[in-house]
Amino acid sequence: MRNGILGGEHEWLVLRRANPEEDWYPAGRSKLLDAVNFVSRKCWGSVSADGDTIVRNGSRLYYESTGDLLETTTPECNTPRQIVCNEKWAERLVCWLTLSLERAGKGQYWFHKKSTNADLRHSRGFHENYLVKKSIAAALEKSFSIEKLRVEHDPRINYLILFLITRQIITGSGGVMLYSLRGGRDRFEISPRTHFINKVVDRVTSEPEHYDHDQTHKRPIIHIREEALADLSKYGRAHIIIGDANMSEVSIFLKFGMTSGIFEMIDEGFWDERLCLLNLTESVDLMKKISRDLSLKHIPLRLTGGEVLNAIEVQKMFCRGYRDYLDYSGQGGEKMEVAERWQEGLDCLETDDEKVYRQLDWKILKRLLSNYMDKRGLPLGHENVVWVDSQYFNPTEKGLYNRLKNEGGSKIERLV
Repeated sequence: MRNGILGGEHEWLVLRRANPEEDWYPAGRSKLLDAVNFVSRKCWGSVSADGDTIVRNGSRLYYESTGDLLETTTPECNTPRQIVCNEKWAERLVCWLTLSLERAGKGQYWFHKKSTNADLRHSRGFHENYLVKKSIAAALEKSFSIEKLRVEHDPRINYLILFLITRQIITGSGGVMLYSLRGGRDRFEISPRTHFINKVVDRVTSEPEHYDHDQTHKRPIIHIREEALADLSKYGRAHIIIGDANMSEVSIFLKFGMTSGIFEMIDEGFWDERLCLLNLTESVDLMKKISRDLSLKHIPLRLTGGEVLNAIEVQKMFCRGYRDYLDYSGQGGEKMEVAERWQEGLDCLETDDEKVYRQLDWKILKRLLSNYMDKRGLPLGHENVVWVDSQYFNPTEKGLYNRLKNEGGSKIERLV
């Protein structure tokens, strides 16, 4: 939908200790509620219920009981650059809250932006919301049959799924995954969140702590939310839970810009029927394989027209289609910037151009970890390497992404 509403939600892992001599441990319900109410008092927020506050710029901070964590949401935004501004503002908010709680004698807090644990046990969501026309929402709601064989699927949903499982080569946060804890080989993956996705479409966003893989419900690529947060007779809400939390402003910008563009093309009927998977039931497995293929070229994607392409080739087709759509509809401005940055990112990934190490999270983090391991002679699964991985996502000025961004002569690209 043209100029539709966008929004992001981030689930923060919050660690706490009473003093520097103690170990960090997850903050419990009472401490998290204290933190939300503290923000409400200090920021003149409007508290709608205990543990839920809306601050003056329209963002929310609230306690999420499902995973015992705090969640921030952006205000309703109209452009991906607005999302970047508000997501970076949320990082500032939790940093301010960390200092304020400590100064108030309430202990030390650490807000962790990384979506997954390296030990493969827990994942916190970064969720995206897109306002779409009712027809698209209805198609999403009818998509439970995707896992069933010999069922005819809506090709628009197939097109969307192929985009979502391949967009990670631009939007992935990167991260260490300790498969050795389960008898496998430790890996650096493009999108750690993919490890925790087990279904194409469903109505649940989380799994029980002790998960039975024979259960019907699993965490999906697309989460169906019937609440449109708008006129239900006209609009729906596309709730995407496949993505990682990002530090790079370019990765955030493209994540929302590319995805909102794809939804707009579907809404306008300007989508490419060739970009559909031959077997949609393979999409979850393919998504995980793409995350592990750092070359971006070795996972074959079989399309309905008989073509077999890799992730970069598929994304280039999506990008070309978006450029054609903008030309056809006479749109430019920030949408054209999305198209140009999308194309540049793919070209740089294909040739391993130096620019990509200034723009995309997983490439920035991969180089950081490789340099650290080479200098110290450490394997990928070493606890110090895992700690460096974690510190990249520390939103304070001590965090490694911010240190790279702020150092003299830094080439990390910024948008806001």
